[in-house]
Amino acid sequence: LPVGSTGERARGWKIPMCVRYGVGDQVFEGCTLLEEPVGELALEGGRCPDWVMPNARGAGYYRFSLAGDALKDLRGAGWARLTPMEKLAFADSLRAAFESGSLPAAELYASLQPLAQDRVRQVAMAPMALLEFALERLVGEEQRSAVRALARRLYMPTYRRLGWEPSVKGQEDGESTL
Repeated sequence: LPVGSTGERARGWKIPMCVRYGVGDQVFEGCTLLEEPVGELALEGGRCPDWVMPNARGAGYYRFSLAGDALKDLRGAGWARLTPMEKLAFADSLRAAFESGSLPAAELYASLQPLAQDRVRQVAMAPMALLEFALERLVGEEQRSAVRALARRLYMPTYRRLGWEPSVKGQEDGESTL
């Protein structure tokens, strides 16, 4: 639930949940019906996975939250193995975790790079709403230039890959707006 919501946090749901995960060069999938707030799913592979995608194929009707190393592993070692729908589920879950207060802003914005540089347009556009939110509601005037600089760092590789040229002199050097 978003911060400030009066919804019932303790309400329970039965959720069919499938995860994809990698162990070395192999990718596995496991499913379970989550009937309680905490559940278990035995994983194959013989050791702890290198990365876990908690919403296999992005098909589940749920959002997830990953902390610390699990989030870094997914956006690092697991990223190339994710489908476009999984990447969109990742983006949606990041936003929801941030809005609920369970994901710090620093982790959210550190997770935007692989999204922004993805070759699937819908995935690459996902961070734009979060950057716009930061500009309009999260930071004050004195910090907006830092958000604009982050946007340039995130999107400049794609900009250059597409062969686009700045339409205004100095635009590449930070004089443009978002």
